[in-house]
Amino acid sequence: MASFIATGTTADDYWLVNGSKDFSILPAGTLPSWTIDLPIRLHVGVQESYGQLHMEKHLNQFHDRLKRSIPELIYVKLGQGASIFDTDKPVKKKFQFGTIFQAFLFVERRYKDLDDGTRDEYLSMVSFYPPKRYQMQDTKDAIARYDSGNVRIAVAKTQAIAAAATAAAVVTATAAAGTAMATSATIIASSLTSTSSATTATPPTTPPAPAKL
Repeated sequence: MASFIATGTTADDYWLVNGSKDFSILPAGTLPSWTIDLPIRLHVGVQESYGQLHMEKHLNQFHDRLKRSIPELIYVKLGQGASIFDTDKPVKKKFQFGTIFQAFLFVERRYKDLDDGTRDEYLSMVSFYPPKRYQMQDTKDAIARYDSGNVRIAVAKTQAIAAAATAAAVVTATAAAGTAMATSATIIASSLTSTSSATTATPPTTPPAPAKL
């Protein structure tokens, strides 16, 4: 069973699922112009415009009835297939889910520049709500498909990154231990050399021959 917790209470804080920011992933090439894997993430957000707080305005009746929190409800939906449609913004797309209960999920491509000089790009979940029947679009007009297996891809990727970090930590710790052992061996060798030098006996001096009488 998945667990959900927020990293804080500010707008840019994330909701985590099983300790990961990535609820799912949109693989590279799903949309022709989007050539990298894009994790799908949920911010705490603000009530007026995006994130969990914004979604609560539209979904109170549903998550109350289904006895699920907003993060849990969205995670369940991301485990289903969806049709992807364009919106009025190139960086914003609409996922249309048609199973269990119909829903729209709007995501927006965002990025953060990291301290190491790299860029972290992802899809921020903006809004999520049940549409009116007349708002549902014909799937033949969709620009792409979101696959239900993408949640598992995100989990596998997160686990691979964690495993690589653990392996790197082990290598670093092993190298550090090796360096420490080598240093200790050098110190011991130096100590033995010093001790050996200090205890070397000085050969006795030959006394002069006695003078003839």
